[in-house]
Amino acid sequence: MHVSRRASLAVASLTCGALAFGAVGTTIALADQPASGGTVRPAVAAPDPAAALGVLSKFSVVGDVVKALTAAAQTPPDLAAVTNLVATAKTALDGVVGTLPVPKPGQHRAATPDPGALVAQAVAQLKTVLDNVVAAVTSKDPAKIVAALTAAVPAVVNLVASLLLGGGLPLPSLPGLPGLPSVPPLPLPSLPVPLPSLPIGGL
Repeated sequence: MHVSRRASLAVASLTCGALAFGAVGTTIALADQPASGGTVRPAVAAPDPAAALGVLSKFSVVGDVVKALTAAAQTPPDLAAVTNLVATAKTALDGVVGTLPVPKPGQHRAATPDPGALVAQAVAQLKTVLDNVVAAVTSKDPAKIVAALTAAVPAVVNLVASLLLGGGLPLPSLPGLPGLPSVPPLPLPSLPVPLPSLPIGGL
């Protein structure tokens, strides 16, 4: 089977995608900053270090998922090993849902989705992707395996992004990282408001 090279590229891109904090940081800035014409405010420290560490510990599930995907990218993949690693990853994913701290009022803009719902959605998507990986390995079809691994890349990145957005973590502040763009002001719609006729002279 010619799975190793193409599938390995897909798995390797998980690391690049998961660590693309520039793009994710931009998303966080757009979600957390007020709509104004000024520049984005600098990152602030997490108000509760213990809570932030609790959120960061959830990222270990990404390692479990990558182990399962790496096993599926082998030539030929060991179905028993992939099945066991996927089961471990899915158990770890179950432990992520519903464990993030509730954001304080004003921490997220009202227009953004509920952070816990975003994480739950990303977890559900990733579990479906892992099931598809097992099915592809079971079929022993190299094309299906590559397709399943390729679909796993955005699913893993979605989980990383939802954890960053939902956990109340500070924005990246490492010198040399790409700057975050300013948020353009939102246009105010001009709504025709009819003025009622006012009585004149006490009439």
